[in-house]
Amino acid sequence: MKELLAEFMPRFVTAARDRLERSRTLLSGGQYRELERELHTLAGDAAMLGLPELAEMVRECEIAARRGAEISGEMPAMLDRLADAVEAAAAEHG
Repeated sequence: MKELLAEFMPRFVTAARDRLERSRTLLSGGQYRELERELHTLAGDAAMLGLPELAEMVRECEIAARRGAEISGEMPAMLDRLADAVEAAAAEHG
């Protein structure tokens, strides 16, 4: 499993950074359904790569995105923490 993680981690990190950037754009545009889908995909990617803690963190953001405008003030900080977690996973497994 470690070999698989090492092989795919660089691609995952690049894709995760792109998804988080799109997530910020979607959030700023009030596109909460699309934001939820973007986060859902990222959660699945993290889970498939064997990063359960990261996947759970993304799922929490995904669930929050379902609440839409009600959480728009909290979401930037959540996305920042998620970006930090992606970088930490990259450092640990990359």
